[in-house]
Amino acid sequence: PLNDNIIDLLQKSSDQFVGLLWKDLENIVSMNAAQSETPFGSKVRKGMFRTVSQLYKEQLSKLMLVLNNTQPNFVRCIIPNHEKRAGKISAHLVLDQLRCNGVLEGIRICRQGFPNRMLFQEFKQRYELLTPNVIPKGFMDGRKACQKMLEVLELDTNSYRIGQSKIFFRAGVLAHLEEERDLKLTEIITIFQAFCRG
Repeated sequence: PLNDNIIDLLQKSSDQFVGLLWKDLENIVSMNAAQSETPFGSKVRKGMFRTVSQLYKEQLSKLMLVLNNTQPNFVRCIIPNHEKRAGKISAHLVLDQLRCNGVLEGIRICRQGFPNRMLFQEFKQRYELLTPNVIPKGFMDGRKACQKMLEVLELDTNSYRIGQSKIFFRAGVLAHLEEERDLKLTEIITIFQAFCRG
């Protein structure tokens, strides 16, 4: 912590760079720092010094609060070539970056596990089209309905697992189901159009 007079002197320095460095530090390290709450309940009272560790702890708690209130997405930038030319891709360079960033390892882990999941009700609503007349009218337990649908779809039992409230799929299984659903929808729409046209 620094004395207010020293901060004031450094802020009014004739050297622009020095003045810029100390521009925002008045409320951070000065003796007249305002009261502030931390998540741990401690306060920095007027007239007390704010140490670097207190400042760091406050900034960290604010950052954690922001992270907990948002859903952060991480974007990985891949440099396609060293020449910075459009349309040119150096396969070896891209592969090295993917390997170093852990993307390839992440893909390998996802393929070994069950990265895709869907609630029973959502699965039933979306893919009931592929299994007509399998689920009887009226109420039926979501888990049992999904089991019947999966039996009719003839999916490999190793490609999915049924949990307490969701179905877990290996990579690529949902994409395959989506393709089948699109084909079925196209067929139904074609039949409907033909019927409308006479």
